[in-house]
This record gives sequence, structure tokens and C-alpha cells, in this order.
Amino acid sequence: YIVGKIMDGQYYNLLKKTIMNKNLENEVIFTGIANKSELKFAYSKCKLFIFPSLCESSGYTLIEAMSCGTAILASDRTAIPFTCSTAAEYFDGHNEDQISSKLKMILSNDEKLKEMRKKSLDRASQMINYQAAAFLFLKIIKSKVKYN
Repeated sequence: YIVGKIMDGQYYNLLKKTIMNKNLENEVIFTGIANKSELKFAYSKCKLFIFPSLCESSGYTLIEAMSCGTAILASDRTAIPFTCSTAAEYFDGHNEDQISSKLKMILSNDEKLKEMRKKSLDRASQMINYQAAAFLFLKIIKSKVKYN
């Protein structure tokens, strides 16, 4: 399942073409936008969450997935390794062979998946929640800004 809004029509068309070329039309489903309960269900029930982003500044999606105990395979770029730490397996997002081999290795190992799910929950429990983060941010701003 590929969940979310289509942000780049050209990329979406490339994905659809690749899916057709590999005869995977019945295997890959684009769901579109999902509400919070649908996302929670998807994260909780998926065998492996793949996050191939090459330009992530903050991985809220990753935090959501970890909080549901989802096994994560992600790109090794930008803030992703910081966000997931040891809770994910990583790949070079420009290396198709590496992505493929990591997928095969993880999906064929139920013990590895179980370990990854546990690591996700452990990492999620270490993350700061948005309310606390906003409070700390405002505290920093107030300490730096002089009021008239």
C-alpha cells in the first residue's frame, strides 16, 4: 500500500508505469489520503514500513510509525537516522540493489521483524511529544526576544 496525497504527478506516473512494467497492478495499491485512525491501523498492521525519502527535515511520519510498533526500512539521508536511531534498518536511497536486498533480508526473517518492532516502540518512548516541544521552543524564543 502507498498511502498519502499525490504531491508530484510526474513521480506518481513513473511509479504507475514501473508497477505496470513489473505486472504488479494487483499487488500495489494507492490509497490516497488517510485519516488518523486509518493511519494508525495501517502502521499497526503492515509487515514493514518503507520510507525512501531523500530530503526529510523532520520525520513525523516515522515517529507515528514507531509509536505503533512498526518495523521500518528507511533511507539513510538527512534527519531520518537521527529520528529513528537504531529503530530502523537503512539503505542508500539511490541504490536499488541495496533496497531490494534489504527488503528480501528483512521480509524473510520473522525474528528480525519482531526485533525491529520492539526497537520502534522503544525509540518512540524516547521521543519528545509535540506539546512539550512547542513549550520548549516558545521558552527559547521568549528568552531571546525583548518585549517593548
